[in-house]
Amino acid sequence: MVGLVEQMTTFPINSRIKVNSDYGTVKFFGEIKGYSGLWVGVEWDDSRRGKHSGCVNDIQYFETTCPNAGSMIRPGKIAPFDSLAGAIEKRYVLNIGNPLDENLLRETKENFKASIFEFVGAEKIMKKQSHVEQLEDISVAYSNTQTAGDLMPFCNLVSVNLTATLIWNWRIVADIASQLPRLSYLNLSQNRLVLPSDLDISDLEPSFRHLKDINLSDCGLSCFKDILHIARLFPYIESLSLQNNNISTLTVPDCDVVFKNLHKLDLHKNNLSSFQEILKLGQIESLEVLLLMVNGIRSIKLPDCEPSEYLDMFRNLLEINLRDNPIENEIDTFNELDKLLKLSVLNQTPNQASGFDNMFSRAVGLISNLKTLNKIDVTPARRRDAEYDVWKEYGWEYLLTSGSPTDRLSFLRKIRAYGRIVAKYGCPDEALVRPQLKQSSVITVNLLDPEANRLVTKKLPKKMIIQVLQGLVIKLFKSDAGKLPILSYVDEERQDVCVVLDNMSKTLDYYSIQNGDTIIIQW
Repeated sequence: MVGLVEQMTTFPINSRIKVNSDYGTVKFFGEIKGYSGLWVGVEWDDSRRGKHSGCVNDIQYFETTCPNAGSMIRPGKIAPFDSLAGAIEKRYVLNIGNPLDENLLRETKENFKASIFEFVGAEKIMKKQSHVEQLEDISVAYSNTQTAGDLMPFCNLVSVNLTATLIWNWRIVADIASQLPRLSYLNLSQNRLVLPSDLDISDLEPSFRHLKDINLSDCGLSCFKDILHIARLFPYIESLSLQNNNISTLTVPDCDVVFKNLHKLDLHKNNLSSFQEILKLGQIESLEVLLLMVNGIRSIKLPDCEPSEYLDMFRNLLEINLRDNPIENEIDTFNELDKLLKLSVLNQTPNQASGFDNMFSRAVGLISNLKTLNKIDVTPARRRDAEYDVWKEYGWEYLLTSGSPTDRLSFLRKIRAYGRIVAKYGCPDEALVRPQLKQSSVITVNLLDPEANRLVTKKLPKKMIIQVLQGLVIKLFKSDAGKLPILSYVDEERQDVCVVLDNMSKTLDYYSIQNGDTIIIQW
């Protein structure tokens, strides 16, 4: 009987096991009617591995969350467990002949925070094997680690990767953290951890106070209320990754209890398609970086505020990543994001139809404090060009509202940045922004070289870009090789209006050049 008790304690309910490469959760341990010996009832992570839902010969031994995801196996088929201390020793101290083993190579390929792993060669490992206290960054991902063990020899560890191990409850995690006083980053992705009780949280919270960054990606945490419950274990965490957890709804966090110092929150690869859910995070005062890639977000709508004001939410948010979401209207999106006071870094996938250049111009022109878009810095020249595009594109609509304060306010709510652009560059000139009825795809313009006192009249395509026009001018006026002309144009009706054609990628109709206008050539 003593032996039986000892054996049973190795397979507690909800503990994790592995058979070959298949992971599962223990749901039953004991005898099965009609069969000899002891059996382990398992619900497999991959339901295709299962044979039933815990029912054998009409007797229900356990329940599975997914139909037919369970099976009964003999204890002898289960991979032997290891401690973290033992796994570190095997991988970093004893494994001299093949230091970059299969699991380490697998981690590199999957790129789970690979930049902070310490992939050292045989020579470095040989130097460190007698000085294990020098190790700072280790990974035992995909190992059979189930307990902490004695971690005193590894007390200087700063980063520990426990991806896809057999750790199954927070007391084990707390045992690891409490033995590593310098631990800053802990990767628990692809583990299935039992929710801690209120008593567990009270007992274990001090063990996590020195941690700054925790990764809980792909941990089956689809309920955000459960995540907030777990977060009580580490209320002062600075960075939390929750990617790929199938989260579809959020709950407003009580920031007096959790997320007191949260700077970065990674929610990418979930199902948060409604931005109204994201707004529930708006009162996390310390939040600076929010990652929302691959969530199916189609539109962004924030609460209303006056065009000259900013929202009292996400007050310290500096960066948001919206890549790989099917955003339907870029202009509306950027106008909404302009309501966030400190937002300066944006990552977003451009619309395939309009392309990156148009997205860049719109984002920079409409988000007043934007400094970086898709890792490209917004220089003063790029901002000037983008704001000029907005100034011109919406100028006529702005002028039409001049007689109605209500219409003007409605327009400025739709294009928040326009008031600031007008204050910076002045009111748009009607002659430049008035829509033109264009019947033909070509226009007749005068090309004038004042120095040579020569005038050439040509019919040009409206879609001709300025760079091509430069080449035509060089050919027509037989300029010296390598000498590029500076072009500007004078409106036929407004001789006092002269516009420099300084953007080589823009077309003639972009500059509103009409029949009879004169293009001035300077060398």
